Amino acid sequence: MKDKQMACIVLASFVALIFFGIQNMRQKKVAMQTEADEAKEKAEASEFARKTSETAVVTLKAESEGLRQYFELWLPYLSSVHATEQEEQKIIEIVKSGQVFATSQRTEVIANDKDNGFIPKRLRAHLVIQDEYSKTLNWLGNLEESLPSCRISNYRLTRGLSGNDVQMEITLDLPLINTAG
Repeated sequence: MKDKQMACIVLASFVALIFFGIQNMRQKKVAMQTEADEAKEKAEASEFARKTSETAVVTLKAESEGLRQYFELWLPYLSSVHATEQEEQKIIEIVKSGQVFATSQRTEVIANDKDNGFIPKRLRAHLVIQDEYSKTLNWLGNLEESLPSCRISNYRLTRGLSGNDVQMEITLDLPLINTAG
């Protein structure tokens, strides 16, 4: 082989190698372009989903404004209710401060029937009070002020043992709030 032919072969191989490199880079460029386009589409879809979610949150806030205000109004009364012992002590103190005679008082913790994460249990207090008519009913009237979050689930008023006495059987339900989370 002559030197000129050898130079042509080397030059042709060099050109083929450059052509192969250019073709390889072009394929990588097309693959990267496709990947960039897919990422851009995903970003646009995510942005649209974010805007949709923001709109839903704004709508939900507007629709629940009254409910949230109601909840904030009651939160000071409900946030203090979380321990059974404290609530039992409150009931005992309310009976003592009302200066009524409780012939029987017992409490029990009951799970809520509904699946309620905020109020999972309630304290049920069974009280039997026997005292003067006006004192007993005044105590009952002050009960709502003393325990605004309680609910009277059972109430029965009967004649007492002596002249002006009444016997009141009352069942109170107090929510035991789940303050975790």
